[in-house]
Amino acid sequence: NNNDAEYKDQLKELVLLLARGSSCRTDPIVVVTGHMPDDQRSGEPPADYVALALHRFVERSRDAVTELAVTNPGVRVRFADQYTPFVQNRPTTAFPSEVWSIDGIPDYAKIAREDDRYHPRRLASIYAGELAADSLDLQEMRALVNGGCAVAIAGPGSVCAGQSVTLDAGPGFASYFWSTGATTRTVTVSPSATTTYTVTVTGAECLSASASIDLVVNAAPAAPSISSPSSAPQGATGLSATVPSHPGSGWHWTIGNGTITSGQGTAAITFTAGSAGQVSLSVVETSPAGCASTPGTSTTTIVPRPLRLYTLTPCRLVDTRDITSSAFSPGERRNLPAAPGCGISSTAKALALNVTVAGPIAAGYLTLFPGDAQDPPVTSTINFRPGQVRANNAVVLLGADGRLGILNGSAGSTHAIVDVVGYFE
Repeated sequence: NNNDAEYKDQLKELVLLLARGSSCRTDPIVVVTGHMPDDQRSGEPPADYVALALHRFVERSRDAVTELAVTNPGVRVRFADQYTPFVQNRPTTAFPSEVWSIDGIPDYAKIAREDDRYHPRRLASIYAGELAADSLDLQEMRALVNGGCAVAIAGPGSVCAGQSVTLDAGPGFASYFWSTGATTRTVTVSPSATTTYTVTVTGAECLSASASIDLVVNAAPAAPSISSPSSAPQGATGLSATVPSHPGSGWHWTIGNGTITSGQGTAAITFTAGSAGQVSLSVVETSPAGCASTPGTSTTTIVPRPLRLYTLTPCRLVDTRDITSSAFSPGERRNLPAAPGCGISSTAKALALNVTVAGPIAAGYLTLFPGDAQDPPVTSTINFRPGQVRANNAVVLLGADGRLGILNGSAGSTHAIVDVVGYFE
């Protein structure tokens, strides 16, 4: 590395790794030397290599060792120019007696060995054991000393059929490779059956590490079958609906045109019907594993309650002969409020009437009907001929707005008299 700062930082880290990871002694001495070309076995190295070694490697290495001794006084580190002890086989103060000696006298035979043993990596192999094997780079040394790196997959241990989950191998790694083929930190999967997923990572602190997770696939419950009344009176209370019960499951009910009064979350509820139409029920079952079913549904038809007749003393509701009114014109339609005249209840649904025509100019009919109807019915309430006075009884529904509709189905004008004798609700 021709960058001085990077070279020294990497060398310092390597020394610290060796000092921490050495297995030969509890308080090792790390010796830093220069580097001989692999093909240089004896004699003087080439002049250009000598210059490079002295100017670059040797000086930077010496500076790095000096700085490390200040910043990390607990680490015993020495620097040695490789040419003195290894090539020329001469004593050097860089190798104190505590490093290689016999009874305090330096043993240079340990330094200048035959069979290429003077090569710095050979020397390291002898005195630093497995941590200095040939071809190790800084990343490999980190992995050996740091004991490798650990990776763990974060994610649930189970998933519901048809659902997706995301598995996460965690941050800080240089690369990721999943058994699915993905090369990202996270992977989203949707298994159809229980599956084992594996990830292999690499990073600055390790060559590679792997982890696996078993993802169990849980089936969702079947759609619940609801047992409920097929019909019920409007406003009925205390109605019940049930589904088959399973240990550990939960149920969520919803209702339309009614009210759940008890049992939400269980397999049985009670409810109240609305005023008209149908009550719609829906329920979803969630299994102990957290898997939800598709909704089960049912409907209950609301049957209107029978109307009760409340009689009244005959009372004139309409009389077009009155000075405040006028006869019906040919084809005229009028919508008239029923309540509160004549004691009719504001919630009345229909009226019991006596209908009379008087002085019709032409033949025709009167039709009485709910006042909110868009079109009158085609049936008549009473028929007449010109000049007749006729009467007829009728029961007529009121509109939702409480009004009564009257149509003159004649080509001439006529008077109408309507008397009420009762109402229904």
